[in-house]
Order: sequence, then C-alpha cells, then structure tokens
Amino acid sequence: MKPSAPLPRCVVFDLGGVVCRFLPDRRLEALWQASGLGPQEVYARLWESGFDQACDRGRFDAEAMLGAINSRLGCELTLPEAQRVWALAFEPEPAVLDAARALRRRLPVALLTDDSALLSEGLEAHLPAVAETFATRLFSCQFRRLKNDPGLFREA
Repeated sequence: MKPSAPLPRCVVFDLGGVVCRFLPDRRLEALWQASGLGPQEVYARLWESGFDQACDRGRFDAEAMLGAINSRLGCELTLPEAQRVWALAFEPEPAVLDAARALRRRLPVALLTDDSALLSEGLEAHLPAVAETFATRLFSCQFRRLKNDPGLFREA
C-alpha cells in the first residue's frame, strides 16, 4: 500500500485567470475614455513604463497611485472611480468561487495575487463576491514582491 500524500494545510487561489477571468482591455478602455488619450498611449504610460509593476511591488499606496495615474494620463479620477476602473479587469468565475466556498468548510482558503493597493483597498466595494469568499487576501504590494519571487510564497 502506497503512503498517502499529506493533506494540504490551506488552499491558495490566484485572482486573475483563476478566481476571475482577467480582462485587462476593460480597464484600458475605461482609462483611455477618462483621459481622452488613445489606448496605445495609456498602455505606454501605465504598463510599458513599468508603473503598473511598481504598483504591484508596493512602491505606491492607493492615494499615491491615484495621483500618479491622474498625472500620467491628465485626468481627474477620484479614488473610488480609480478603484472601480482597476476592478473592471476582473470578472468573477462563479464555479471557482463555489469551489473555494466548499473547500473553506474543510480547510483555510486564501487569495494571493500580483496587484496593487488600488485593487486591494477597492476589492470589497467592486468585487464583493471575491471579498466575501476570501477572508485571507494577500496582495503582492503588501509584500513588495511579485509571485515570480519565491520569497513572496514563504512570507505569505
């Protein structure tokens, strides 16, 4: 008889591509409409520049991120508007949320995602089904590391 594998102590879910469909074009469209810039220019100013990754690494809190977005794009989003726009990129997967809720009855579940303080602070308001499913929410910005860094997993 083969020895059985040890049971997991918890199950960790990723946000984009697992708990939610990741639809970044929704966020991009909302930003170019708010700014009046074209999609390529918005993409260049926020993503190609490395700004988004710096946010995911925790180099900006939500207020500083908002100020930088408004400055880079020449718009005047409020914090709640920016949080809503950031959350637009995520569409919850009901079957995955149901699976996480079922697992939660037997062992702890957690959310671990590469994302910024803007989404972390806006999750409950703009993705309530995700927030209510995962009491433990770990964002890369909190650890100042991305998921490609094994240290993030050790710390989490």
